[in-house]
Amino acid sequence: MKKGISVVLILSMLMAMTVTACSKEETTKKKKKTKKTTESVESIETEPEESPTTTPEEEPPTSEEPPTSSVETDITFGKETETTDFVGGEIVKIGPHEIPEYEYVAVSIEEQEIWNQDGLTITISNYQLGVGSERIFDVKLDNQTGHPVQVMSDLFAVDGFVTSGFFIDELEDQTSSDSNFVFYLTLGNDIGLWNPGKFDFVFSVKFTDDESTYKTDRITVLTSAYDENKVYDLSYGAPLYDDGTMSITALDYNIDSRGDGTLLLLLKNDRDTAMLFNREETLINGVPAGVFIFCTVGAHDMTVYSATIRKSDLEELGISKVKYITFSFKLSEEGNYSDYIMPDPITLAIG
Repeated sequence: MKKGISVVLILSMLMAMTVTACSKEETTKKKKKTKKTTESVESIETEPEESPTTTPEEEPPTSEEPPTSSVETDITFGKETETTDFVGGEIVKIGPHEIPEYEYVAVSIEEQEIWNQDGLTITISNYQLGVGSERIFDVKLDNQTGHPVQVMSDLFAVDGFVTSGFFIDELEDQTSSDSNFVFYLTLGNDIGLWNPGKFDFVFSVKFTDDESTYKTDRITVLTSAYDENKVYDLSYGAPLYDDGTMSITALDYNIDSRGDGTLLLLLKNDRDTAMLFNREETLINGVPAGVFIFCTVGAHDMTVYSATIRKSDLEELGISKVKYITFSFKLSEEGNYSDYIMPDPITLAIG
């Protein structure tokens, strides 16, 4: 009987020890679980248990303001972007302006002989609309020069603004041909140039058998929409350079649906020689950027030059928005590039 009681007592003691051990293990697990949760919230690496814990007096103060940084997150491109507002020289800005609304007027020209010299005759007719901003003339060539010839456009201007015209034709001696002179009326959206009243042409002529060349005189053709009193008011432009004989004016900065920017520059040359308008350096928001500006403007001519600033190039520079464009221009006579003018830098504020 006593032996049975002893066995019972021993079993009771073992069960009590097991319960106590399980209770301690559960308590340990709860402590560990609580500590792990604290680590995930505070993101603090837990020191080993034998290391001394940091007292509240030793913790860094939390009431100080965070340091100011010159770098901010660019949500447009998802990268860090330098936001230094750098400017150089005088700051100018394009004034407020409205582009005249488009009011289409049917434009026509009379068929007319515009060149007849040394056996070459050029006749132009039938101004017509193409696709989009495309415009087309019908051109007839008659070659009685005694040479095979190549005729191509050398200069083309619309209402005084020099622009690109595309024309080239080749024909044998004693033959004639019908061709098209094509150009794109791209200024309309930007300065209100829609219904052209005057065209100026210069053609380059080459005798392909002996390689001799010459240029025609400047030829003017008036359209049915010509108005001698019509003036394009571009006084809102931002002057970047003007010495009385040459000038550079920023007319507008537009961003297209792809995020690419277009800077419109009015280049005027009132000198008796053709001048090259070039840029020595350009900065965007103080960062060196290769904004391409390279244009030759003939004597007493003007043109609207489009300089492209691509979104992909801005991304590489870490720039999300163009705020300032700083220019250092280099101006020289065509063919005499060692003698040049270097105006002081000037900055255009955008927006």
